[in-house]
Amino acid sequence: MTDNVIDERQVIEYLQNHPDFFLDKDELLSEIRLPHHTGSAVSLVERQVSTLRNRLGDCQQQLANLIDIARDNDSLTSRLHRMTVELFDAATLDDVIDSLQNHLRDQFKADAVEVKLFSSSELNKAAEKGAPSPALFKQLMQDGRPHLGSIEKPQLEYLFGDLTDETGSVALVPLNGLNLTGILAIGNTNPSHFHSGQSTDFLRRLGDIVTKAFEAVELPA
Repeated sequence: MTDNVIDERQVIEYLQNHPDFFLDKDELLSEIRLPHHTGSAVSLVERQVSTLRNRLGDCQQQLANLIDIARDNDSLTSRLHRMTVELFDAATLDDVIDSLQNHLRDQFKADAVEVKLFSSSELNKAAEKGAPSPALFKQLMQDGRPHLGSIEKPQLEYLFGDLTDETGSVALVPLNGLNLTGILAIGNTNPSHFHSGQSTDFLRRLGDIVTKAFEAVELPA
């Protein structure tokens, strides 16, 4: 049994090192038969052709997927650019929020968009029972990373108010600027629309843009 295993490995290694071995051995190729899943036998060449055809099909599908991703990314970049230009044209805080909500709802299919700005003292103050407050998001702000998926009901109530029961999943983007602390909350009615397996690269860029847009206008005292 051991000798057979060694001999088989040696044959495999030899053929791997000599891929042109069968080039001048047509008669040998015609005699080789490989089992087929139908129970019949096929020649080595037929088997190779079938294998290459399958690999080609896989490559074509992968290429199609990459093209779709590239198109989606290009579309996303264009929409983000248009939103960025409009945000920096805003003159007031309300203009920034209105523009942000309109773009995220119309261009990014958001069902709800909310912005909550608060002070550091509000963030560190313990939340009173029955009164949702920024303190519910202290960990999110400390981490400084977007959150995708579900959140607790008190958090939903603070962010979305009357839309709490209609919000199935959320994307939370911390806003941390020189003179600004807050959260951009994007809600969707579908519980699986936002989930932890999604990339947060776009949300990080969005957070930077929104923060700078807010800092460019005069915030209320």
